[in-house]
Amino acid sequence: MAKLSVSRRSDQRRLGRFFNRNSYCREPDAARLTEGYSKYKKGWEVRLILKDEDEVALVCRLLWKVGLIPGKAFSKSKRWAVPVYGEEAVRQLRDWGAELLEEK
Repeated sequence: MAKLSVSRRSDQRRLGRFFNRNSYCREPDAARLTEGYSKYKKGWEVRLILKDEDEVALVCRLLWKVGLIPGKAFSKSKRWAVPVYGEEAVRQLRDWGAELLEEK
């Protein structure tokens, strides 16, 4: 496996910190997947909850730099949420957050 550049690794760590600070994940319910797409539309998603629009811009820029595609940011009460969709993206963000917790 190729080594990551220092800047890319740094970006992953920063995203891991945002993930650990305030986020939530959604996974599809395997038992309900048999119902078909017309009845059950839940997929893989992480929502990174952020304080302001400056953090939204920073997180979206970091996501693009590490190869993940952010969804459209939206306001949620007094905060902002940036969704990231897809199984691989959810797993990567979880891994980056878990690495930071193991270091402590």
